[in-house]
Amino acid sequence: MLDMFYRTNSPRFQNFSRVVTKINNGVGFDNHMHTVHNEYLQLIESCLRLKLDELGISVEKFVAAFQLNLELKEDDAAEKLLSDILLKYTDFTAFGIMMSQKYKEIYETDISKDSLEVV
Repeated sequence: MLDMFYRTNSPRFQNFSRVVTKINNGVGFDNHMHTVHNEYLQLIESCLRLKLDELGISVEKFVAAFQLNLELKEDDAAEKLLSDILLKYTDFTAFGIMMSQKYKEIYETDISKDSLEVV
């Protein structure tokens, strides 16, 4: 599910780091990028809900337990990582950079494979 999302939408973000640099010079983001970001947030939330349903945990219980654990165990690396990942998904700039990296992983790898097949 996520792989298809990345394949379909990451090309729009292939030059994202250059766009972020130009934003300071008055150049804006492509409006569709924000739409893709919102679709991604919905997809991630849907995946989380499905996983929580499989585990028999309500979203409310998960959020409460996660927040409590963050407050009690500030040095828990796994929880810190999960928190950072969730924050990355909600931050548009971090999302754009991640999508740009996904583009490189998917399409530059595909290009490398194609050139290997030609040889």
